[in-house]
Amino acid sequence: MPLDEFPTAFFIKYVIMKILFLIFFLTLPTFSQNLPVDIGGSLFRYDEKNNLFEFYYSFNEKSLNYKYENGRQKGEIYFDLEIFYRDSLYDKKQWIVEHYKQNDTTDPNKDLIGQKNLLLPIGEILFKLTVKDLNDTSKISNVDFTINSRKFNNLELDLSDILIASKIEEFKPESANVNKLFIKEPFVIIPNPASQITDTNPKLYIYFEIYNALKIGNDSIRLSYEITDPMNKYVFSHRKTRKIKNDEFAEVMDINLNSIPSGVYYLNIIAKGFNQQKNKTSDFIAKSRRKFFLINPKMQPEKYNLFAENKDFASSEFATMGEEAANEEFEKISYIALPYELDLYRSCTTLEAKQRFLFGFWQRRDPDSTTAFNEGRMEYVNKIETANKNYSYGKSNNGWRTDRGKIFIKYGTPTQIDRKTQDGDNRPHEIWYYDRVLGGVSFVFVDIYGFGNYILVHSTAPGEIRNENWFQEYVIPNNLDATPKIIDRR
Repeated sequence: MPLDEFPTAFFIKYVIMKILFLIFFLTLPTFSQNLPVDIGGSLFRYDEKNNLFEFYYSFNEKSLNYKYENGRQKGEIYFDLEIFYRDSLYDKKQWIVEHYKQNDTTDPNKDLIGQKNLLLPIGEILFKLTVKDLNDTSKISNVDFTINSRKFNNLELDLSDILIASKIEEFKPESANVNKLFIKEPFVIIPNPASQITDTNPKLYIYFEIYNALKIGNDSIRLSYEITDPMNKYVFSHRKTRKIKNDEFAEVMDINLNSIPSGVYYLNIIAKGFNQQKNKTSDFIAKSRRKFFLINPKMQPEKYNLFAENKDFASSEFATMGEEAANEEFEKISYIALPYELDLYRSCTTLEAKQRFLFGFWQRRDPDSTTAFNEGRMEYVNKIETANKNYSYGKSNNGWRTDRGKIFIKYGTPTQIDRKTQDGDNRPHEIWYYDRVLGGVSFVFVDIYGFGNYILVHSTAPGEIRNENWFQEYVIPNNLDATPKIIDRR
């Protein structure tokens, strides 16, 4: 599959970005990754029953393993994309990306960018993506994410998603070697899967489509481009009127970001139909919104970006948490927190700092900041409640603190559970299988003392306890010599 190679600065991407992760890191709903891959996508109208979803991905040349083939070093990455609609497998795409190094050294400035075009029905779509390095089977990523394949308006003005591009250039005959999916004549539009602009002279390149432009007598479109920060403060505003000839057309634009500090921002595009002859503006407004990340080493983040805005924080549940409640909340999120986040919370010396950390933690995991509820936090709270219902034992209601609760919260519902009740003197145990986590992993829990508290004694997942001799040590009776190790670990 053809890829486009687009250079980015190594120091900026891997050093500055590491610093800004402390402030701006945004996670996907469910992911496990030791093969760094950026993904993104944009939704466009196709017909009455289907939409076109452009799925973007990129990875750095340095992240691949290479093997010699015909005198050249070849890297191969395998993609497996499952698409679910109404709880059923709707489609499945599998492909292999091949890349040959130009010499014996990898270029840390080279990102390899690809695209897949998918026709999707109207409704909520779940994607399950697995990415593997075929030259090193230990390098694998799994990402689950959902999109709303919305029904576009057929009667009034409407806008597609905003495509944030790495580069937009004029299509020329010498551009024939570029990935054909990048061509939107008269332009070549190379996507930016991470929506991350990293430069000392940054520009925001965008592409979007306008539908039903001529409806209800419009002959022009008035467009507003506004960039806001997380506090909804305007940092950029531009307006233009465009004469139209077709009911559907595309708009491209680049915005100079030199004067804007590094940080997280939202691009808001507002479109209105306009009849110049009658000097009349349509009442209907079409909108599109996209989050992006700006990293400019010359423009450091403003201090308020370290935490979300005071107004929202003051009205949040975290602002009223006491020390004990804040620490318990941190314990609950520690299953999914990143290492730097664990260190950051532990470095907080005041209650307010802890409260603000928790508020920012969930703000960064809000999949849709335009809604009143934080869907990411609601989903996690539901997992905690499910763990309490299913994995508590005795008189406690702390199922989320048990090993089974922790694994459920961290990895979700298992693909399969094998339950073994007490067999003679052998202790009850369960084996949980996850087919889509890191290429397939398992977890073994044993009810060592017979109280219903199943303790994790073995797993094939990286970072979890591993003991191939678990059956002999924990299931067979009178073999409790290793039990103190489990208790100490917990």
